[in-house]
Amino acid sequence: MESNENAQSHQIYVAPLAAYSSGHDTGRWIEVTKCEEELKEKITELLDDCPYSAIDGDWRIHDYQGFCDCGHSLGEHPSLKDLGEFVGLIEQHGKLVAELLDYFCGDVEEAKRYLDEKYLGAFDSAADYAEKDAQGKIQGEIPTVIAAYVNYEAMGRDLLLGGEILAIELLDAEERKIVHIFTNRPTN
Repeated sequence: MESNENAQSHQIYVAPLAAYSSGHDTGRWIEVTKCEEELKEKITELLDDCPYSAIDGDWRIHDYQGFCDCGHSLGEHPSLKDLGEFVGLIEQHGKLVAELLDYFCGDVEEAKRYLDEKYLGAFDSAADYAEKDAQGKIQGEIPTVIAAYVNYEAMGRDLLLGGEILAIELLDAEERKIVHIFTNRPTN
């Protein structure tokens, strides 16, 4: 679950609402780091520089860059803590965490929980996961006479449709499909 996107900068376009409402775009791109206080200082500086806004005025995010095309899931006014945590997660897990965040509608804590507690591994398909899961539950090999009748494609599809697993498909560096599987079952 490593990422090659950690060299990319993560930026948000922040605009003071007072300036935006008066027809003046005095927003700017701000680099997002994992430090919540640093981000707060940059936004306060932006509001201070804006002649149409108070230092404690309202602001919103108009755009995201470097968030694996999923920054919009955080919304126009996410918590600064969530922004910092999301940047750290992107640097660690790349597009996978962005897809999780998108799936969970911007809930950074839930995306983190799934990464930490519910990740089952990377497979070529849900069928490959179903095969590994079935073989792990059976002591020894499936007898040859029975193995011919086992349909792992159907098992994988049933696990997905039944909501037992969550699958996120991504492409690796060689453009091969990798399916990241998470359990939806309660964890200890």
